[in-house]
Amino acid sequence: MSQPVEGIPFIIKDECPEPDLYQGTKPNSILIAESEFSGLRFRREGPTSFLDILRNQFPRGKVIIKLPITYAREEPRITRMCIEIGFEDEYARDEALSKPFCIQKRNITVHKTILLSTRMVYKVHIGNIEQIGYPVSYKGEVRNYLKQFGDVEEVHLHYTKNGNWFKGEGCAIMTISSDKIPLIQQHPILTFLFLEYPINGQFYRYDSPNVR
Repeated sequence: MSQPVEGIPFIIKDECPEPDLYQGTKPNSILIAESEFSGLRFRREGPTSFLDILRNQFPRGKVIIKLPITYAREEPRITRMCIEIGFEDEYARDEALSKPFCIQKRNITVHKTILLSTRMVYKVHIGNIEQIGYPVSYKGEVRNYLKQFGDVEEVHLHYTKNGNWFKGEGCAIMTISSDKIPLIQQHPILTFLFLEYPINGQFYRYDSPNVR
C-alpha cells in the first residue's frame, strides 16, 4: 500500500561517483601497491623475473620507481610501498590500464594516477545544464567544456530515481590549478561550485615508520 509523503522527494537515481584517486610523481603513470605481489615467487633473472614480467605486461612503460604512498581514506592511515610506472603519453597509459594483469592466477590491481604539482582535485557542482542543448549531448557538452581547463575524471548527470526526470544539474571530478576556476565560471549559462576532493593515495617525501 502506498504511503502519504510529506514533501516531494527528488531522489537521485545513481549515486555521484567518488573514485579513489592516487597521486603520481611521473606524467601519465600507473600505481601498483607492492603488497599486490605478496607471497608470489619470481626468478632472479630471465623471462619469469619480476621486472621482466612487468616489462611484458607494460611494453610501452618509460620509467619505473618505488615510492611510499599514504592511503588517506583508510583508518588508521597506512603507508604502503608502491611501484609507479610512467608512460610516454595518456594513450599508452590507457592501453596499459585496459589490459587485465594476472600473475600466477592472481589478479593484480592497477591504479591510474594524477599529477598534481600546482593543481588540486575538485568536485564540481554544475547547474543550468538543461539550457545548453539537447539531452543526448548534455554530458559531452559539459565534459568538453571542462577539458579546456584541466583533466576531467568523471562527469555525472542527476536524474531522479522515479520518473527519470533530469534535475538540470550534475557534478564532475577534475584536476585543475585554482587560477582556472574564475575562467571556468565565465560560462554564459552554466553555474559552478568547486569543493576540494580528497585524494586517497598521497606521496610523501619522507620515510614513514608505518610503511607496509
